[in-house]
Amino acid sequence: MRLTAVIGGLVLAAGSAVGVGVAAGMGDSFAATGDSPEMASVQALLAKAPKPGSDKIGPFANDFIDIKKVQPNRNANAGGASGTFTEDCGTNQNNHHNSDNFIVTPGLDHGALHVHDYVGNRTTTARSTDRSLDAGGTTCANGDKSTYYWPVIRIKQEANGTKNNQQGPDKGNIGRLVEPTSATIKFTSGGAAKVAAAPKFLRSIMGDAKEVTNGAANAKATWTCTGFENRVTNKYPVCPQGAAVERIMQFPNCWDGKNTDSANHRTHIVFAKAGGQCPKGTKAVPQLEYDLVYQSVPNGSVFAVDGFDGQLHSPATDHADTELLMNAQQMGGVVGCINNGQKCVNNPQGGGQNNGGGNTGGNNGGAGNNGGGNTGQPASNQHVTCPDVRQKMPAIPAPVKSSVTQDLDQMDNFLTDANNRLQAAGSQATPDFVNNAILGSLQNNRQFLINQILNLFNQARAPQPQGNLVSMAGCSMVNN
Repeated sequence: MRLTAVIGGLVLAAGSAVGVGVAAGMGDSFAATGDSPEMASVQALLAKAPKPGSDKIGPFANDFIDIKKVQPNRNANAGGASGTFTEDCGTNQNNHHNSDNFIVTPGLDHGALHVHDYVGNRTTTARSTDRSLDAGGTTCANGDKSTYYWPVIRIKQEANGTKNNQQGPDKGNIGRLVEPTSATIKFTSGGAAKVAAAPKFLRSIMGDAKEVTNGAANAKATWTCTGFENRVTNKYPVCPQGAAVERIMQFPNCWDGKNTDSANHRTHIVFAKAGGQCPKGTKAVPQLEYDLVYQSVPNGSVFAVDGFDGQLHSPATDHADTELLMNAQQMGGVVGCINNGQKCVNNPQGGGQNNGGGNTGGNNGGAGNNGGGNTGQPASNQHVTCPDVRQKMPAIPAPVKSSVTQDLDQMDNFLTDANNRLQAAGSQATPDFVNNAILGSLQNNRQFLINQILNLFNQARAPQPQGNLVSMAGCSMVNN
């Protein structure tokens, strides 16, 4: 079955670029009536903004669309083998950012000219190689050392009109950086009846960071809101209260069977045709998908993805990159879970057998009592607790109240996420995992947010919060 939809000028072939099968959600209950309060807020904020072409920064009013006015146009079930392999690699709580891209501009610091979020491999920089990545650590609960990355989102204007003028490290990328509140790394069949193993060190990109210059040929930007996943667009979605901005990034999965990279980083692995069929001379391997949710983007605010100078911060330039570093046993588990129709979560080694690997799988499957999956137990029946920075806040100055509140809320989100990751890791939550992937990354991210709050008070020329907030960044484990 092939479902093709025209969305804001972009033709999406849902059998390949987006999945197939209608997703249920709150979106079905909305009619395309007048502007929502959130859309009215965005329009008011951008009413005096320059028109496209007269300013090289962006975004512009026509880059946004009320998600309720996007007609249902996406099916989530791509057909083919029905299994999935999902892993928890966090949400970049360890604040791993740089403007590098070792795939496209190897060895060139700031070669990407926009900031990336990273999960998975903890060592990814411009100078990364297959060997250095293979020797690195990982944020993934199942030990996967692959590197997964995408450009960050920045809040340009808060819903209350406050402008965020924080300058990133690269020209034109301005605003308050926000992290995803959830990041799902998932492998599916991509519509193929059966998938084969992808090779270690396979590199892949999706989307086109220079779509404004290059045109739509390689553009794959897919934006939506939670609860509206049956409606996707290549514009920035304006979500109603209770829904959050969501990015769906699906990678090509038809491999030439020989090369782990190519000169343009595309020809060695391409997208499937309608119905999940791979072009002649290629074979289906597991399709990687990032599903990024941003409760950190305030409803009715103006936001944009980081981009190259001259690309106008167009939502159509959204893109992502990866290099797979799973060993043969790990990749075999991914293939087995997909082909056997299992729903596997955080499988460490192997997996995919008919007697295991799913949400209630046995020991061999890697997601049962010994696998760190949904049925695993938290390490020593403990949970993470952190000092309450919110209690140390004086009256927050009105000009920065929205931003400070967002940062405090983000701290709460990171603590919740840390405890969810601890629960999901189950018996795989070794002391090293807890210290490095849970407590260490949580402290780094809290430190970043605390410094941001202190800077906001400085901007407002207001008295600093009482006490040493910096000393409150660290968290600890306590018994349930």
